[in-house]
Amino acid sequence: MNHILVDWKKEGEFFIEKEFAKMGVDCKLHVIQNYSMKDRIKAYRIIFLYFKYLQFTYRAIVNSKDNDVLICWNFTTSIACGYLCKILHKKRIVLGLNIIARERNLISETIRRLIFSPLMNSDNYYITINSSIYIDDYCRRFKVNKDKFFVLNDPISTSEINDFNYKESYIFVGGEVERDWETLFKACEEIPQIKFVCIARKKYFNQSLKIPGNVELHFDTDHDTFFNFMRNSSIVLIPLKSQLPTGLIVLLESALMQKPVIATNTPSIANYIENGKRGLLIEQGNPKDILDKINILYNNIELQKSVTTNLLSYVLTNHSHESYSKILLEIIEKISVQKSNKNLK
Repeated sequence: MNHILVDWKKEGEFFIEKEFAKMGVDCKLHVIQNYSMKDRIKAYRIIFLYFKYLQFTYRAIVNSKDNDVLICWNFTTSIACGYLCKILHKKRIVLGLNIIARERNLISETIRRLIFSPLMNSDNYYITINSSIYIDDYCRRFKVNKDKFFVLNDPISTSEINDFNYKESYIFVGGEVERDWETLFKACEEIPQIKFVCIARKKYFNQSLKIPGNVELHFDTDHDTFFNFMRNSSIVLIPLKSQLPTGLIVLLESALMQKPVIATNTPSIANYIENGKRGLLIEQGNPKDILDKINILYNNIELQKSVTTNLLSYVLTNHSHESYSKILLEIIEKISVQKSNKNLK
């Protein structure tokens, strides 16, 4: 049986559970029952969050059987799950979805390698990534074989679709991590006539940055506030400071809201946006490129409608809940075959 571990979810079924049921695949959903965003936002509460991860992964493990697959929606969950399986001597297949692990300073990177490498090299642990271009880097850093990785692109997060509605409003910028606020603010200073609404995670934000007068900055909002700001914008801008697979939740939500997107050109972003056709791509760390793309898109209603229509059509066809779940099931079947072949050797 498949067990889906989701750290948080809204009311109702989780989409993988629903799509697996349509395909006649048995699965059981496990969630953190008392999940709170405050545990992620407040630094002093991080210990509570990790304790909750251990609690709900423990429940999933003890309520599963040998060779069941534990599908971990959050990569952190998969780490907890993998080590608890080792400690409890439980034979479970752990599949961690969408690893995001940028290379850090020497001490942090050393600690991460000490934690990740033994788990990644264990027989029953597997990982998905958003683009195959990241595989070599992870293999090098964590000393793991390529057969541990499978490519699985992020899906749309909801089935609710808004109509395209042009409005001359502000440009929205927001997200969890890896936003290049410094480069963004340099661009903002050059176009004082355009307003920007930005939402940042306070613990990741460089407080020494000078905030331009045309920037309205918020920290640590709840999800509804975040997406309401996005919904009322003219353009969604995703300036990233690395090539990691980040910014995708915002990108996919923008597609469903039919908001035109300008985003940093990364391997993951390029899975969804074709420059000029499904949005506009910008060079990492280049404020002039941000300015140029805003000038191209801001008052061009025809282009805005074209790129939003094309992006929505593309993600609904290629990154729907149904297509994601089918590929996920194919990955689970490949893991089963891979393990069977190893046992025959």
